[in-house]
Amino acid sequence: MPPPEPKPLTLFVLGFGPPKPLHRLIVEHWKLQPSAHFELVTDHPGWRPLVGTATNVSIVETSVEDYFARAFDLLGCSTPDDFYGRYGVVFHQDRLPMNGWTACALRPLLGRIHAVDSPWWGWLDYDVLFDHAALAHALGRPDIDGFYFPTQGPHWEQFKVFRNSSAVDEDYLRIAGQHASRQAHPGRPLEADLLYHLRETGRLRFDECDMGSIAVHWPWTNRQPMPSIQTDVALGADMISLAHAPTGRPLIFFVADVQVKLFSEAQVDGVFEDLRTAGRHVFPFEGGGNLL
Repeated sequence: MPPPEPKPLTLFVLGFGPPKPLHRLIVEHWKLQPSAHFELVTDHPGWRPLVGTATNVSIVETSVEDYFARAFDLLGCSTPDDFYGRYGVVFHQDRLPMNGWTACALRPLLGRIHAVDSPWWGWLDYDVLFDHAALAHALGRPDIDGFYFPTQGPHWEQFKVFRNSSAVDEDYLRIAGQHASRQAHPGRPLEADLLYHLRETGRLRFDECDMGSIAVHWPWTNRQPMPSIQTDVALGADMISLAHAPTGRPLIFFVADVQVKLFSEAQVDGVFEDLRTAGRHVFPFEGGGNLL
């Protein structure tokens, strides 16, 4: 069998700990994405049966501690104690241990650590579903260096894509070093701080997804006056296409944080049954987005 065609985009996903029931759907969603190769970084064997023999999803087996250790050389550290001493405050390590949540702050270094050779690379939270059409459009533009969401409000850290030649790791290391020298936390996740820095300096050119193309079922946004993203979401039978359920308006991203946290195996079975029999499944904001 010939090797699979290389994908133009490499996306890293952190999956420390066991998968949740909804990840059975999300991993199938990854497998169907035509433009991306997924690198699933995990310490738990429960992900392997979900990935199976997929050619565009690879598992990177590592512990959280080893994941951090791979960044030590780039950060100028040699031991965990050295890391804690220099970067403890910057990475919240002064009050939180090395875990899956704090590991997210190192994602801007993954392209360099793993020597990614695809034209584009980035990261994706493990609760995000997306329609590849937006990525295909962005990746085909010669005039941009990255793609992320949203245009309004904060630069959320759930999804970022960079041109491989953009050297965002250098910006990131410089920012981390500045915070470390002051022993100050940036006040927001360090990977999000990178995007604020890049926007302020104008060194790179970005295509930004409009808020109207995003739906979010996430406790933080559920408490905010954000009606444009607090909506019922329809997932199509192709397990890729997303839509604003009341109107049918296409969506690009769906952050299914609440569903990942709360859905049971039986509820996931119901999603697959709806996709098979009705041609779509609707994730309601009421009763889903507002449960936490």
